[in-house]
Amino acid sequence: MANAALSNLKVPGLVQLYSTLVATALEVDSGPAKEYFTARFERVRDNLERKLREDQETGLVRSDIDPARTAALVIAASDGLQIQWLLEPSIALQETLETFAVLLAP
Repeated sequence: MANAALSNLKVPGLVQLYSTLVATALEVDSGPAKEYFTARFERVRDNLERKLREDQETGLVRSDIDPARTAALVIAASDGLQIQWLLEPSIALQETLETFAVLLAP
């Protein structure tokens, strides 16, 4: 997630566009936008959950965490930190996201 967030920052306006599109999808009559982002978040959560389970099996991630909840938390932190970075670019985005590696290590 840290690598993806850093890649996003290299494309001017991408994080702002993404944040705007997600916010727009929350509107009552957003139709396809809501469907798209709902499916996207589900797909990203599922992929990250699967990766966390694999890493638990190989001993790279601690075994006492729930992969589904942790996936949702990591995605929320990544998106939230990117929004904070938009507002305050001095936030240490990479280092903050890399904290998850420390928290998830066995």
